[in-house]
Amino acid sequence: MNTIKSRYYKLLKYKLFLTVFVVSILPLTIIYSMSSSYYNRAIRSKIESVLINISENRKDAIELFLKEKTEQLSVIGNLYSYDYLGNKKNLERIFESLQKEGKDYVDLSIVNQNGKAVSYVGPYNLSGMDYLNEKWFKEAMVRGVYKSDVFLGFRRFPHFIIAIKKPFDGKTFIIRSTINTDALKSLMRIAEVEAPVEAFILNEEGIYQIPSTKKGKIAQKSFIVPEQPVAGTKVSEVRDAHGRSFYCAQSWIADSDWVVVVLQAMKNNIEPLTGAMKVGKILFIGGILCIFILSSIVSTWFTNRLYASDMQRATLNNQLIQAEKMAAIGRLAAGIAHEINNPAAIINNEAGWMHDLMKENIQSGIKLDYNEFLKSIQQIKKQVDRCKSITSRLLGFSRRVGEGTEPVHINQLLDEAIFFLEKEARHENIDIVREYQTDMSLWYGNASQIEQVFLNMITNAMDSIHGKGTITLITRTVNNSIEISIHDTGSGIPKEYLTRIFEPFFSTKLHKGGTGLGLSICYEIVKGFGGNIVVESEPDKGTTFIISLPANDHGNLQI
Repeated sequence: MNTIKSRYYKLLKYKLFLTVFVVSILPLTIIYSMSSSYYNRAIRSKIESVLINISENRKDAIELFLKEKTEQLSVIGNLYSYDYLGNKKNLERIFESLQKEGKDYVDLSIVNQNGKAVSYVGPYNLSGMDYLNEKWFKEAMVRGVYKSDVFLGFRRFPHFIIAIKKPFDGKTFIIRSTINTDALKSLMRIAEVEAPVEAFILNEEGIYQIPSTKKGKIAQKSFIVPEQPVAGTKVSEVRDAHGRSFYCAQSWIADSDWVVVVLQAMKNNIEPLTGAMKVGKILFIGGILCIFILSSIVSTWFTNRLYASDMQRATLNNQLIQAEKMAAIGRLAAGIAHEINNPAAIINNEAGWMHDLMKENIQSGIKLDYNEFLKSIQQIKKQVDRCKSITSRLLGFSRRVGEGTEPVHINQLLDEAIFFLEKEARHENIDIVREYQTDMSLWYGNASQIEQVFLNMITNAMDSIHGKGTITLITRTVNNSIEISIHDTGSGIPKEYLTRIFEPFFSTKLHKGGTGLGLSICYEIVKGFGGNIVVESEPDKGTTFIISLPANDHGNLQI
């Protein structure tokens, strides 16, 4: 029992600790998680805002540059006729004028609708070149304006083409110019100077057009996969071939197949936050540790208080059970006195006969008959043993309540309870019928306490019978329980009382001196062994109390 109690309180302490710890730590964990999440989102939002600003700023600069070059070439086509531009000297003057504004233009040529370069100004002799099958020529004839990807070509330096189609006398011609990429590089380098980022331009296939200072070469494929062209700037997370993580902003350049890409290593953003995150983690772990200690203190204190309270309650219950038992012994006194009186009378008769026999033999001088003496002594011994058995049973029942458990045969325990009440039952014209299951297994529990339950139940059954009646005791095994049914043919219990009969101090026999504690104590005892008591009753038809006890090896013992 003590081992079971110890296990019970240890389990209670563990459950209480776990409950207090989880309930306390849950809000802290939620707050920490939400704070971390909010902080990370705020930092990411700030990073995205910076990357979007840089990316869109560079995109606008590139768009402005391309628009400027496109409009300059378009103005030339609008101001001058095909014949004028076809004259090389005129084209040279125009080219020189463009060069005064900057060295972005590498060459300038006029191509007729058949793809033949009719006029050319530049570092190479490309007059008369046939561009009919070139991609840029076909695209320009279809689109009207064409901007090529950056390529090295024969010159082996990066450049790209802008070609514009212009009408002339029902026909068309194309103004074509090769543009140096140095200006584009300079525009992209500005972004890398302003912030710790890498800025470059890709085409829709992910090929570098303008590489960064650290990544890629012209015409080399990037590890970045361009997003589908959309308005605005999109920020995502990417990884390179070495597993390094980056924030990546992509802004598509209008009227082209190019996208401005701005990369920022996550490591650069995480490092400044490490200190704050460490402080947050230290506070969080410190909070968990404090909660752990407080939970342990609270669960220990509460369990100790509960243990002390239970021990006090158990002591009071034991005292109450003992008092109820002594009251029951008082009721049994008459029956016990009658049981002891019979053997005492026989002993008295045998002793008187032996006295008379000895007196007669002394007076007459006749030798004593020792066989007669031996028979009388045996009879006296028999009656003494009978008295001893009666007093032993009474003392066994009245012994102080203990907590030990032992193997108990329920049928024998019922018989011992009946022994004390059998004389009174016969006197009241009440028959006690036994219907026992003979092969029932032993039950492990406190014999003294469960015998008191039986005695109290049988006594109540006798009190409910007025005149001739029957009390039937039935034992049986049902599933994993032992059931003891005590049925009487008495007056029964009113329906409105059935829900209250196990309440302390509730009694239907107050006028007969009842305390209202008998059934309450019985209920507590049975519950303490993990069992239950069910009552079935109808007025004038009798009452049945069904006691269920667990039939496992050592019972389901509790406090």
